[in-house]
Amino acid sequence: MIKYTFRNCTLEDFDFLFKLKKENFKWYIDKIWGWKDDNQKERLQQDLKEHLHHKRIILVDNKPIGIYAVHITQDGDLFINEISILKEYQNKGIGKKILEEQLNENHQKGIRTILQVFKENPAKKLYEQLGFKVYGETETHYQMENINNGGIMKYKLISTDFDGTLLTSNKKITEKNRNILQKYKNNKYIIVGITARNLASVNNVCDIRIFNYLILNNGSYIYDVENNIGINIGHIEKNTIINITNKFKDFAEEIDYCSLNKYYIYKKGNVKNKNFIVKINGLEDIKEIIARMNIFFKSNEEISNSRKYIENKFHNLDVLEMSDTDNNNFKKWIALNPKGINKFKALEVLCKKIEINIDEVIFFGDSVNDLSIINKVGLGVAMGNALKEVKEKADEITLSNDEDGVGVFLDKILK
Repeated sequence: MIKYTFRNCTLEDFDFLFKLKKENFKWYIDKIWGWKDDNQKERLQQDLKEHLHHKRIILVDNKPIGIYAVHITQDGDLFINEISILKEYQNKGIGKKILEEQLNENHQKGIRTILQVFKENPAKKLYEQLGFKVYGETETHYQMENINNGGIMKYKLISTDFDGTLLTSNKKITEKNRNILQKYKNNKYIIVGITARNLASVNNVCDIRIFNYLILNNGSYIYDVENNIGINIGHIEKNTIINITNKFKDFAEEIDYCSLNKYYIYKKGNVKNKNFIVKINGLEDIKEIIARMNIFFKSNEEISNSRKYIENKFHNLDVLEMSDTDNNNFKKWIALNPKGINKFKALEVLCKKIEINIDEVIFFGDSVNDLSIINKVGLGVAMGNALKEVKEKADEITLSNDEDGVGVFLDKILK
């Protein structure tokens, strides 16, 4: 997550604050009362004159990016007057982190936290994730309160990516991580592994009994470990597989076709001696549904050009440029999934099935295919070795996959 600091607000911040207000609230104000710059500047000047001491400027790299203001009411409640962040810094976990810290402090002091939000403002969803509930409304706003949980979420489901996250660089789960996950499973937390690997590959690197569920092949399949049953979420159409293969077979270094229990590998000279890895001479050797594909190329330029081609020609696919974050050479390749099928989609399906809210979920991740999920759950945690864009989206950052980052973080927040 992006690091931020605060400083006291001054009258010299007027131009920044007016820009911020216009950027974030002009649409609502104009729709309800009408917006005129002169009137809004006058209102802002009056607000600063009366409430300057309540306001703090949010800074990133010493640059103003937002405003945060609170005060204690006559009833002893803490009222959040405003929290507003420039659009370019929104959806990076800054506002959520500020509110979580405030709520945790209020909870320790036994203070009720209240705020109000425009009825059409999507920020209401974030407030609900943090435990706020509507207790009243005006013609234009919802009035919300947080009384009991103080922002300390009661998490019920712990989920983690595998490669670069739960697995070390040597593709193992350490004894420490295994024991910590088992401990929380015994304490009635739901433990879910979420990975691009298929079922056979997961079985190859760990004892899957530490999990309640596995989400496999980047979200294409949900597997109930205890009952040995699964739900197929999606697969790549046969014609698409044929057309992709015909386009790239002459210059791709390798093409992988991933089913529930097999990796079919085309073109590679030697393959690992694993019973779930099958070298093929052509597509006629594949007799089952393919959930996803990987394509490896010789250069990053070929990856970039091929990705653009697939995105333009195959609208039934999602295309990701993948990287090994736990590998010093940062090997890259293209991953193909059915359109709309990803880790978050499968997690939503699972959570609905077992009646857990998405804001009761912790998720650990490191790479591009974790971006669909890391800022949508209750607590998204990036590994110390994660890609920069994953860290920016996450709520928290833990140690690396080679330092038991998953287990260390769980013990820190759940003990």
